[in-house]
Amino acid sequence: MELIQSVLVTKSNFIEILQYFIFSNFQTTSVSKALLYLLSKNKSKQEKLRSEVMKVLPEIDTPLSAESIRNVPYLRAVIKETLRIYPPVAGNGRELNDDYILQGYQIPKGTLITFPTTSMCRSDEYFPKAMEFIPERWLRDGSNAQEGCPFCLLYTSDAADE
Repeated sequence: MELIQSVLVTKSNFIEILQYFIFSNFQTTSVSKALLYLLSKNKSKQEKLRSEVMKVLPEIDTPLSAESIRNVPYLRAVIKETLRIYPPVAGNGRELNDDYILQGYQIPKGTLITFPTTSMCRSDEYFPKAMEFIPERWLRDGSNAQEGCPFCLLYTSDAADE
């Protein structure tokens, strides 16, 4: 942690890093493009994000620190919402280690089961207004208690959210 706090990144360095992520390998290039696309189609969200970033990095040479990263919850929400709508993988699978009974059906050990991440993340059953770009559903201010899906992809805390 001391190493992270001792490394200062200027706003121009941050922009270079951001450009690297956008144009190279941030999850996948398609997710980065999806983030830019969603922001371009949602000007109010774009302005809210810009406002938040400008408060944390008001000048071009403002250092980026671990503390400033903690102060951009809307940026994290935008990233999570982008990954919800455009997940980097369509789903994932597991092989059952034991026999399992699911809703009266016996599923034998060794069966490969899949989780349709994209379908779940784009379902109104799990996310109200699922196809709308609503980064606010990921904020922890209590206003969005019914917006998330506690067992879907990305509905987990990460160290920066704590």
